[in-house]
Amino acid sequence: MDRPQNSFELEFYLNPAALFMNGEANPPSEEVRVNPEDIKLTFFLCLVSLNPAVYMSMMSMMTKTPTKYPMIRTEMRQFPLDNGATSKEINNPFNGKVPQRVIIGILKTTAFNGQYNEDPLAFGKFGVEYIKQIVNGEEYPYETLELNTANGQKDLVGYHRFLDATGCLYRNAGNMVRFKDWGHGKNCTLFAFSNVANGRHDDPVLLPKNEGFINIHIKCAGQASQKTVIVYAEYEGIMEIDGIKGATTMEFVWLTTNQLNALADSDPELRKYFVSALACDELPESPERVKPRAYIVNTHPADKPGEHWIAVWTEHDSCEILDSYGLDLTTYEFLTPFIVWLNRWSYVPLIAGGKALGLGALGGAASFGAKKA
Repeated sequence: MDRPQNSFELEFYLNPAALFMNGEANPPSEEVRVNPEDIKLTFFLCLVSLNPAVYMSMMSMMTKTPTKYPMIRTEMRQFPLDNGATSKEINNPFNGKVPQRVIIGILKTTAFNGQYNEDPLAFGKFGVEYIKQIVNGEEYPYETLELNTANGQKDLVGYHRFLDATGCLYRNAGNMVRFKDWGHGKNCTLFAFSNVANGRHDDPVLLPKNEGFINIHIKCAGQASQKTVIVYAEYEGIMEIDGIKGATTMEFVWLTTNQLNALADSDPELRKYFVSALACDELPESPERVKPRAYIVNTHPADKPGEHWIAVWTEHDSCEILDSYGLDLTTYEFLTPFIVWLNRWSYVPLIAGGKALGLGALGGAASFGAKKA
């Protein structure tokens, strides 16, 4: 739609050259490099003009009363399912909030990390025996979804639960995921849970906002390779515009390591101090103490799929940590290398016996100094 005083900027991220050279019968012996300047894109737009009278009427109303638009806000989390594991328990993935809908998919970690010969959307069953959701200590829905690990004899039960949670049954209409795509040996096996009491997500009414602790339990056959569990959640929200220039909304952007590095590099001031976006076990062995340095650290090591980013700023004898979750660093299961690095930077032990010393919850927005022993 043609709206005055609006501009749009599009960014395209290139796949590695190996992705499109994979099908070549005689690939070149020298390394193929991709230059963005050599790629031309054709972008088609459909320009629709709004009736000026309608536009002016809307602008006039916005000066007198707030405008509210219902919206669906989504969040995603990912968790490792290790090679050889037969179960996975995910505790409180959404920090005390209960989504209206939860959808869970499992895929190979190599596919999740972008290996060019793997399908990043191939969500498999991977020998799941049962999966259940615990809300405030009580299972909900009240019947565990049980499947056969070695065959598809119970897959119809799982697919029926998927249709129910995604609203297909009360709408009396299906969706893009058919039964032939769901279950044993298939690549669109998504496990869904509806946390709406009447199950009607699409009704034109706002649903109550629930708070509580969610635990997700997965029992499966022993995994032959590393997998990644992706948990997707939906929440109802409202965007409120309280004037022509005022808007209140919330936006979440899921960024990869390369995108974070590119974003930091695009800022001429931050570029001077920014080291890199790193896994928690990839930080430099000898921390810089003289010059200001900025890091973005993932709470997972390099051999894990990645979970959450923490911002770190060091300058002379001070260090600042920003964790948007506001959690104690000791709550992150794989963050020990980062804690060891902090101990090395500060000269004195900040963490001992798995507990923070003298800092309370070392998370959120924490600041502390360094001194020589």
